[in-house]
Amino acid sequence: MAPWAKGEQVGAAVAMGDVRSMRRQLVCAGRPLVTGLVALGDAWATTNPQFGLGMTAGILHAGLLRDVLRETDVRDPVELALRFAAGTERQLEPLRAGLARWDTYRWAEIDADIRGEVHHRDDEGWIQHVVGRTGGLQDAAVMRAMGEIGFLLVDPATAMSKPGLTARFTELATGAPRYAEGPDRAELLAAVGGSAASS
Repeated sequence: MAPWAKGEQVGAAVAMGDVRSMRRQLVCAGRPLVTGLVALGDAWATTNPQFGLGMTAGILHAGLLRDVLRETDVRDPVELALRFAAGTERQLEPLRAGLARWDTYRWAEIDADIRGEVHHRDDEGWIQHVVGRTGGLQDAAVMRAMGEIGFLLVDPATAMSKPGLTARFTELATGAPRYAEGPDRAELLAAVGGSAASS
């Protein structure tokens, strides 16, 4: 620790907690920026907390570190850093990047709603999400697939590989509403007011 404490600070401390997907890389241009230290779980990346995936992603990342430690001579800190970074990019970065894209697309959708416009995005993952959030209320297989993906039980390709599921998504996508039906503002206020009055 003593040599690290003697280091020169190059900038202000950066908080990783946020509602956005962020990441920190300790390998740049194929070289470790530091050895003897790995960024694990939230120290490596954060995702939007509404997904509730922080602990699951952290456990997956810890499993990756375990595997890298088993396969690497820890007396070679450069190789350890490179292997862990490569495994992180291969196994966890696609998840983080997908959630970051979701954040971007969802903000764009909300902005379009405010303007009274319909948000269109030619991204397979986003289209799958839009169909899934309403289609899952109409079809149990679609709901199960979306749950498996959302809880990181399987990757999207595996979930969608079930017989007939892609065709069902396509069928539900035709004219599917963007949001599940529910009460409008007046009905919601009436329900809340009626509930408050009765209690």
